[in-house]
Amino acid sequence: MKFRKMVRAVGILGFVLQLSTILGTAAAHGDTTIHNSDRNERIERTEGVIKAERAEQVTVVSIPGLSFQELRPDELSELPHFKQMTELGAVGAMNIRTANRSMRDVYASLGAGEPAAGHAEALAFEARESRHGVRVTDLMNRYIGLLEGNQNSLQREDALIVPELPTLKRLNKEQAYGVGALGDLLKTYGVHRSVLGSSDLGRGMHLEQKQLRRFAPIMLMDSNGIVDKGTLGEEAAIAAVDRASGVSTDYAHLISLWKSRQEPSITVIELGDLYRLYNEKTHYDQDRFNELKKWVLRDMDQWLGQLMEAMQPDKDSLWLFSPEVNAEAAKSKLYLSPILHYTKNGGAGMLVSESTRRQGVVTSQDFTSTLLSEFKIPIPIGLIGIPIASTGVSHALDQLVKDQSNMQMIYRSRPSLLYPFATFEMIVLLIALIYIVWIKRGGRKEAVPVHDVLRIVLLSLLTAPAVMLLLGWIAAPAVTQFGIDGAIVALVCSFIVGSLLLAMILSAYSEITTMIWLGVGNAALIVLDACTGAHAMKYSVLGYDPMIGARYYGIGNEYMGVLIGALVLGVTAALQRRYAARGTRASR
Repeated sequence: MKFRKMVRAVGILGFVLQLSTILGTAAAHGDTTIHNSDRNERIERTEGVIKAERAEQVTVVSIPGLSFQELRPDELSELPHFKQMTELGAVGAMNIRTANRSMRDVYASLGAGEPAAGHAEALAFEARESRHGVRVTDLMNRYIGLLEGNQNSLQREDALIVPELPTLKRLNKEQAYGVGALGDLLKTYGVHRSVLGSSDLGRGMHLEQKQLRRFAPIMLMDSNGIVDKGTLGEEAAIAAVDRASGVSTDYAHLISLWKSRQEPSITVIELGDLYRLYNEKTHYDQDRFNELKKWVLRDMDQWLGQLMEAMQPDKDSLWLFSPEVNAEAAKSKLYLSPILHYTKNGGAGMLVSESTRRQGVVTSQDFTSTLLSEFKIPIPIGLIGIPIASTGVSHALDQLVKDQSNMQMIYRSRPSLLYPFATFEMIVLLIALIYIVWIKRGGRKEAVPVHDVLRIVLLSLLTAPAVMLLLGWIAAPAVTQFGIDGAIVALVCSFIVGSLLLAMILSAYSEITTMIWLGVGNAALIVLDACTGAHAMKYSVLGYDPMIGARYYGIGNEYMGVLIGALVLGVTAALQRRYAARGTRASR
């Protein structure tokens, strides 16, 4: 009877999970904010979620090298305008994971609306510039033959051109729309596109001698490799012998160019000083590096204040993000990029997306769709991103940084727990095989104590998934209590003790009863957690990771395998006990 009740409970939970999935899919299918091409024609306020208003002028500030380390409270205390943006705007963490974890891939992905690959040689140039002794317009005509069809764009000296466009298209030929999809849609709906600034290393030298880092225009270029207007070279920077690469961004000139925008327009401004500084970090004394970093962030903060002051209510929308976190953040496993949104009449909150269903976490594909929705441009079916919304949350940055610490701890704990566990699993199974083949068949008496120990160790392998899932409930409190490093140690120790203790308890029962409990218990825990928001799954080392970005909600591949295996194990053991009982009664 107990077994039947457990099976019924698991069955009911499974039915509820399936029903909730079906209803969620149906709701998403009928949600006009996702599928209706006219979804941006109205502002919706439902369940505390505020949809982004239409903007005439959208500004995207890109800061390569920026991470959540620079947005800590102690850092923000010296950066009043960054702090103002986090307190009066919406904050989030964006997954920018690409194959190479480089900003060129991120810009290409944003421009394509799906994961894409950039190329080191696929750089943007001003139309008046020359490369390898040849004017870039002539290179464009040589490689693509676009001169006749794009004379107006190519004849403008302030236009930006990507001559190596064929290379990018070959790298991303399997995509639905390909690189330039965002630029094509903006161009079709009359939105003027411009890019200001770059992360070039060096100034005052020949173009061929510089280490060019001009990937930002790939985000806004159309499928012909052209951006309407931009400034990337010497005009965007000034000589500064005390700064990295002897270059500093010409903030005053960028503000002047920004104020001369057309309407409607989107402007991407790349501030490369922080990237240049981290690129030369190995040459600096640590104290000097910290001093220069403060100067760079201070200059950016002052410029950001001027930008925010000049914004117009109901017209301007400001986004700030990082296409590549710095090396220190990457070493600490802080891979998610900060993304901030600010408008004059907006409110504080946290960015959310139906793509992740995780408060504060969005994807780069969502950002692409959001930029389209800013101008009420219908989002094509092939673009997988869902426009980002904002939900009113007090102290949003504090909550986001805390959640980032939890994700960071889980990411860092995986090698410390899963790799040793996999090794331990192989060793135990090998010893068990040796025991069965060489010792047990020989009928040696000393095999009895080994049998008991081996049984407990083998059972610990089967209890491990359940323990890993349960540890998801204590992951966040452990980080708060012990810090990241202390939480990792606590998690590993709790896993070892929990798995062995549970195995010792189950070893007191018969094999069939133990297998039933293991099968039904594992399945019930997974289904119950999934039906209640998958909180344990989100913070389990065997769950999914938003920094990897393969999955953000539901049941991950690992636990789906555990669920299926557990159900097969439990049902098989129950059937074996049932038929064994029938055989016993029949023999009487």
